[in-house]
Amino acid sequence: MSQQPESPTTMQRIAPRWHTMCVVSVIIGLGLAGRAAMARQPTLENASHIHTHLFGLAVQWGLLVFILVGLRRRAIRARQLMDDAQWTVRRLGGYLLLAIAAGVVWAICQNLLGALLNAGPEQIRRILQAFMPHGVLEKALWLLLALSAGFCEEPIYRGYLLRQFRCWTGSSPLAIAFQAILFGIAHAVMSWQMVVTSACYGLLLGSLAAWRRSLVPGMLLHTGFDLLLLGVR
Repeated sequence: MSQQPESPTTMQRIAPRWHTMCVVSVIIGLGLAGRAAMARQPTLENASHIHTHLFGLAVQWGLLVFILVGLRRRAIRARQLMDDAQWTVRRLGGYLLLAIAAGVVWAICQNLLGALLNAGPEQIRRILQAFMPHGVLEKALWLLLALSAGFCEEPIYRGYLLRQFRCWTGSSPLAIAFQAILFGIAHAVMSWQMVVTSACYGLLLGSLAAWRRSLVPGMLLHTGFDLLLLGVR
């Protein structure tokens, strides 16, 4: 699968600066608010997650809609943000293989991070358990949230923010790092180990998007990873 040529949306600013600062402010604000809320109520394992999942869905789709409105001001289509190449069965198959390969790489990285952060599989399982769904309704909402995460968060972080930061800094590595930091902050409701882990996950997804100039492999990986979390018990 050959690498795609640079398109205008990978090299030029795709939204006004104020628009991007609004997106960044919302991400940081919600991340810090979530951290503060967890400090007041640290035990969520037996609590209902319905309102949390609904709020997560509202945030994901709300940010995505706000970004798409910003893109329309520059006559940029959502399709250009995701992958401007012609979609064929062969290309999509290649994207699926990339997603699987990236998933293997991430599994290895997770084990290394667990050792470095003193957060082994059992500790990570306990952290995630507090946010896992219980019952049919919560699991259905989690399924929607997992699908939305891949469909919404990849265009937000690895599409919109990555390209905006790249335009501002003139550097792909810096742009990848900045969007990954924001991705980590967005998960501040969890432990600091999960914030660092999420930021590293953002680095992998950002590098994949910058390399292939497509969000599709990352969307497949992100959605698949979140769906696998349903098995955490």
